[in-house]
Amino acid sequence: MAQIFISYSRADRQFIDQLIPLIRRVYGNDSLWFDDDIHGGADWWQMILDEIEACDLFVYMVSNESLGSPYCQAELREALRLNKLILPVIVRRLNPPYPGNIEPDLAAIMRKTQHVDLSGGFRDPNIISALYAALTRLLNVAAQQPSTPVTSAPVAEPPVPDKKTRDTTVRAAYIAGAFALLAAIIAGILGLWQGALANNNTTPEAPTITSIIQNVTDTPQANPTVTLTPTLTITPTDTPTLSLTEVEGT
Repeated sequence: MAQIFISYSRADRQFIDQLIPLIRRVYGNDSLWFDDDIHGGADWWQMILDEIEACDLFVYMVSNESLGSPYCQAELREALRLNKLILPVIVRRLNPPYPGNIEPDLAAIMRKTQHVDLSGGFRDPNIISALYAALTRLLNVAAQQPSTPVTSAPVAEPPVPDKKTRDTTVRAAYIAGAFALLAAIIAGILGLWQGALANNNTTPEAPTITSIIQNVTDTPQANPTVTLTPTLTITPTDTPTLSLTEVEGT
């Protein structure tokens, strides 16, 4: 059986994938257990209970997600019921600070329990050395002080959320978020448009009938120039008639 039990949130799987090889390199491949070893068809909660009972050290990977996980909390409560040694390991920054947002009774226990802060990653060799030192010390203590259960009844299996309900909740959250984003975009566009109208002082006002009449009345007009063109009109008089007899007599 494994000596070290790893309790973690799925949100911290990337961190776990980096940490597990480091622990196995020092303490051996069979030195730890985490739920990646659960095979198909197994009673997963009973297997977890068995592994916690068999372990010498319970390592709780602390993050905002694991603190709020009913599964991680149930595993921690089972380790406390069995009076196991516990090592909290902070894997990411917490909000609020350690012991973070966890049930008050568990927070009181974590405050007085030594922890290791790996939220800065694996680059600092001093932090890695502190982790190895804490693991070694607690494993040595566990070997000399076998644990005795506090109560006889194991912690009950946490309720598994219904997948359909969970999907509906997630879908509703996405739709609500989309509507909120759309409303914010529309409000922003309206705000920019109203601001542009308020700041645009050069836009001329539409002319009114009164202003047009006033402009026509107030504007002096030039005197018109009239050009007179003389017109000669000849009125013909009666045309004299010359008789033929008078011509011949001349």
